[in-house]
Amino acid sequence: MANVSPNDRAAQAQADDNGGPPTDKIHRGNYNRSIAGTATWIGLRAIDPLLQYYLLSKGWGSAILDKLGLSSMQIGGNALSSVLDARSILLGMSVTAAARHVYWILVLNREYFPPSFAAYVAAFNLAFDTTSSLILLSPKASTILKGPRIPIPGTDTSFPLPLLLGTAMFLVGSVTETLAEVQRKRFKERPENQGKIYTGGLWQLAQHINYAGYMLWRGGYMLAAGGIVPCVLEVLFLLRDFLGTSIKGMDEYMTRKYSGQWTRYKTDVPYKLFPGIV
Repeated sequence: MANVSPNDRAAQAQADDNGGPPTDKIHRGNYNRSIAGTATWIGLRAIDPLLQYYLLSKGWGSAILDKLGLSSMQIGGNALSSVLDARSILLGMSVTAAARHVYWILVLNREYFPPSFAAYVAAFNLAFDTTSSLILLSPKASTILKGPRIPIPGTDTSFPLPLLLGTAMFLVGSVTETLAEVQRKRFKERPENQGKIYTGGLWQLAQHINYAGYMLWRGGYMLAAGGIVPCVLEVLFLLRDFLGTSIKGMDEYMTRKYSGQWTRYKTDVPYKLFPGIV
């Protein structure tokens, strides 16, 4: 782990407070652990699956839709009689995402994570999860009513293709994001790698492959709930946010810290997120 001087930390904080570069929200280079920030993050992320359970299975979601003047439906019946119905799949995604985020803050994260930022990011994820749950319960938007349907061998159950594709996309994105972070963490922990950029593993594919993984699983979550249109809208929103804020801030930080190394890496790996695309 590289040492960061108090002056560097002060300059980073001042730049953030003044609204100048870097534009990233992360406290890059500040490796102090915030107990309050960690506790806030874990607590709020743990609440998320519980809320989704009540929205999807205890009628909260339908009640919210009714209050908004929107129709709602009960998911069940012969078409989805399996235990692994659409509600269970979406709830499983919420639990998986929350568990991964707790693992990230406790094991993988190095940067300072204050309570305010922890609350912001947790609220961001909660908003997307809740939106997905409400979409799934809305007959006008739910993927349950969209085709084609794919039969599950050995059962009388079939699932909409968007639900299955969204689940696959969620799994691929989850593995990509977490595996990339684990690979970089292991590299950084070795004393001989101090002051070096990790360019192996999944990081050979794109400069910010972890962000690409996040976009994939987030998009898959929405695809499973509401199909292609809400999925595309969410991915475009995240793409704009990453390219306009997070990646720009990271690039400024890496240029200051690693200079020539970072320049060479960007030359060798020209894609920011998805190989061959962007």
